[in-house]
Amino acid sequence: MRTNHNLRSNGSLAWPAKMAAGTCMALLIAVTALGQDQSQEEFEASALIHPIPSAAKKTYAPASVQALPELQCLIYPERGASSAGLTVFTDDDGYARFHAVRAAAGDKVQRLTLDCKDSAGSPFVYSADLTSDDTFAPRPVNLAYERGTDRPALTGDPLSYTQSELIQAGYGLRPDPEMNPAAYSRWLAAAVQPGRMLEAKRPSPHSHTVTKTTGPAWVGSVLGGSPKYLSIEGNFNVPAGIPGGDETVGTEISIWNGLGGYKTGSGLIQAGVSLQTSPFVSTYGSWREFCCGGPGGDSNGYGGAFTPNPGDEIFDQNWYCDANGNINIKGGYGCNYLKDLTTGAILSCTSPTGSPCWSAKVHSGMVLGVNAEFVIENQSGQCCQPATQFTDFAPKVTMTGSAWSAKTGQFTQTISSDSKIFLLTDFTNSTSHMNVSLGNTDQTYFDVSQFAAAGGADAYAEVMPCSKPLNGFCNPLSIAVGPNAQGSNIGDAWIISNTNASDGQDYLVYRWEKSKWVKQTGISGIMIAVSPQGVPWVVNHLGKIYYGKGSGWVEAPGNGCATSIGVGPNAFGLKYGDPWIIGCDGGWGTNGSIYQLQGSTWVKQPGTGSQIAVSPDLGIPWVLKASGDIYIEAGGALTKYTTACATSIAVGPVPAALEFGDALGDVWIIGCNEGAAPPVESPIYQLQFGAWVQIPGSASEIALSPDLGVPWIVNTFGQISR
Repeated sequence: MRTNHNLRSNGSLAWPAKMAAGTCMALLIAVTALGQDQSQEEFEASALIHPIPSAAKKTYAPASVQALPELQCLIYPERGASSAGLTVFTDDDGYARFHAVRAAAGDKVQRLTLDCKDSAGSPFVYSADLTSDDTFAPRPVNLAYERGTDRPALTGDPLSYTQSELIQAGYGLRPDPEMNPAAYSRWLAAAVQPGRMLEAKRPSPHSHTVTKTTGPAWVGSVLGGSPKYLSIEGNFNVPAGIPGGDETVGTEISIWNGLGGYKTGSGLIQAGVSLQTSPFVSTYGSWREFCCGGPGGDSNGYGGAFTPNPGDEIFDQNWYCDANGNINIKGGYGCNYLKDLTTGAILSCTSPTGSPCWSAKVHSGMVLGVNAEFVIENQSGQCCQPATQFTDFAPKVTMTGSAWSAKTGQFTQTISSDSKIFLLTDFTNSTSHMNVSLGNTDQTYFDVSQFAAAGGADAYAEVMPCSKPLNGFCNPLSIAVGPNAQGSNIGDAWIISNTNASDGQDYLVYRWEKSKWVKQTGISGIMIAVSPQGVPWVVNHLGKIYYGKGSGWVEAPGNGCATSIGVGPNAFGLKYGDPWIIGCDGGWGTNGSIYQLQGSTWVKQPGTGSQIAVSPDLGIPWVLKASGDIYIEAGGALTKYTTACATSIAVGPVPAALEFGDALGDVWIIGCNEGAAPPVESPIYQLQFGAWVQIPGSASEIALSPDLGVPWIVNTFGQISR
C-alpha cells in the first residue's frame, strides 16, 4: 500500500535576503560514479519503461522481544534461512531491540525467528509476532540498568582541566576554543551532557577495509592537502532504513569518520555506526577499528556496547595517541571516542588497559595520517551477497567536522579550507543512487534517491539578480527538459549554468548532449524553458525573451518582459511552442501579471503569480503564488489546486499520470520548508490520485521531459540529477 505524505499549507513565507556566494578554497577532485541509463523510447500502453522514481511502500517501526540477557542472535523470517539473518544483541534487561515492518493480514511474513546463543554457545530460540501490538510496544533501553560507568556532565571551566584528565575521565579530546571554535562547540555539547560508558563488548561481524582505489566501497569526502592528519572530529545523524529499498533483499552500511587508509593501505583509525536491513527487519550498531589487524587481533572487529536509533545524533572522534590518550602520531596507539548525544551512551577507547574498550596498537607497515575521511561505507557485499546496493535510507545524512593537521597544530582542516578534497561518489550500478555533495563550510551530505547525478556542469541554483522587478530578483529557473534528443533517452536537458557570460549579468547555457554538458553559443540568460517540441526559450536579466531557431536565436515578438516562463504545445499559429510568462511586475517573492503569447502579442490573462509551468500536451498553465500556493488555469480563471505549498513546479505528459488517476498531467513539485525562502532543498512530491506523495530525495528545482515524464532535479549547490 502506497503511503501518502500530505503537504501542509504554509501561508506566506518570510523570504530572507539572498544568500551570499562563498569562495571555495578546495581543489575538488570528483571521483565519478559508474552509471548506466536504461533504455526508454516510448510509452507502453500499460506503464513507463523508464524507472521513474517512486515512493517507499513500507516503513520500519521500533520492535522488541523479551529473551535472556547477553545473547547474540540472528533474526530472520519464520521458516526462512538463518544464513540470511541480521545480527541483533539482547540488552542487560533481556530484550532484543530492532526495527521491523508491521505485518498486515495477508502478508507473506507474519513472524520472525530469533536464533540466539550465549557466550558458552548454548542455543536459544525466540519468535516475534509482527501482527502483535506487544511486539511494537515502546521499550526504549534504560542505560541506567545496563552494565557500565556513569560519566557526569562536565562542570566548571572546561579549560581548567588538562587534556589527559579529560580523556581519562571519558570526555574525549578537547579542541582549542579560540583556534577551532566549531570543533570546540561540538566537543563541549557532548561533554556537558551526562553519559554512561557501557561495559558489554559485542563482536563486529565485518571489517571496515581500506579503500585503495577510487571505487568500492567508500563514498564521501577525503581531506588530502595538509598531512599529516593526527585527529578528526565531527557529528552526524543516524538515518532510518527503508524496507526493501532499491528492491534489495539485504544491505548494510557504516557511517564513520577516520584517519588514514585512503590509497595507503593500513593505518586507518575509525569509529562509527552501522545500519543493516532486510525487507522485514533493520538493526543498528556501533563499532571501532584500527585497520587492519595485527598480532593479537586487538584492533579489528570491536562492536560498541550501545545501539543507536534512527534520528540520534552522534559525536565521533578518532586520533593517533600515546598510552595516556594524548595526540601523538608516534605514540604507538589509536584512540576512539563515540558518543550518542541523544541517549548519552559512550564508547571510549583511549587507554591500552581500558576496559571494555582499549586503545589499539600501531603495527608494523601501517601508514599513518596521510588523509582524513568523512565516509559512508558499503558493506552489502560482506553481509548480503550478491547485493551491491547501498542501504536505502531517509533523511539525508549530514556529516560535519574538522581534522587536526601537524602543519597547524589545530583542528583547522575542513572541506572548505583544505587545499585538496577528494569527493568519492557512488560506484554502484543500480536504480538507486548515493548522492554525495559538499556544503560551504564543514558539511558532507549523503542522500539516497532514485536520481543519478548528471555531472560535468552546475546550474545557477540561487535567486537570480535581474533588473526589472522592484526587488531586483527573479526566481531560479535553471533547468528545463525537452523530448528525447542528442542521444538521450531520458529527455533533452538544458541548464542555465553558474558560469557568467561576458556581460557579467547573464549566465552561459548548456545542453545535455550524448551524456555530457555542451556549452551553447550565441545565447546567455537567467531562466530557461523548453517547448514540448524541443525548442529552447531563454530569458535574460533584462527580462527579454528569446527562442532557438535553427542554429541561432531570435527575440520573441511583442516586446514581452518576463520574470518566469513556461512553454506549452504550439498554439495561435506559433511553431516554436506556446509561451506563458509572469511579467516584470512580478519576481522572487512577488506576484506579477500573467501573459500568453498569441500570435505576435502578449495577451494578459486572469490572475497573478510568481512562477509558471505549462503542461506539454494539454497546454494548461500551472501557477505558483509567492506564498507557495498552487493554482491551475481553468475556464478562463485561476483556481487554487489543493492546500499544498511548493517552491518549484513541473508538469509532464498525461500518459505518465494515468496510472495515478490524474488526467491533468503528471505534476511534480518541490515542497516548502517553513520559514525558509527558495531556493532551498526540500522534499519532492508527485501528484497521485489527488494527493501529494513524497518521492525519495530532495531538491530546489525540478523539470520533467514532455514525452516520457522523466524528472530532472537541481539541488542548492547547483548539482544536477536525473
